Amino acid sequence: MLEVADEIVNVEELEKYKVSEAVPGEFSPAKMQKRNEYMIDHSEAIVAVYDGSKSGTRNCLNYARKTYLGHQIWRLHPKCDFELDISYTPG
Repeated sequence: MLEVADEIVNVEELEKYKVSEAVPGEFSPAKMQKRNEYMIDHSEAIVAVYDGSKSGTRNCLNYARKTYLGHQIWRLHPKCDFELDISYTPG
């Protein structure tokens, strides 16, 4: 995926999204929240597969609703039958 990406952003290097006292390169829930905030702040539309449970996805959608920036928010309910086919082609 990285090879075909238009842009790669290391969110933990951006001042606005840094988590104080975090160790660079190590996982933390706070870093994942900041990553989600970055994605919302830089998106025009949001597609989420979300079952309503307490999770990072719920936190991400709550942030999107709270900061509403003109986003379209599309929620796919995982209990419904749907087929999603994603393919990547070299540019």
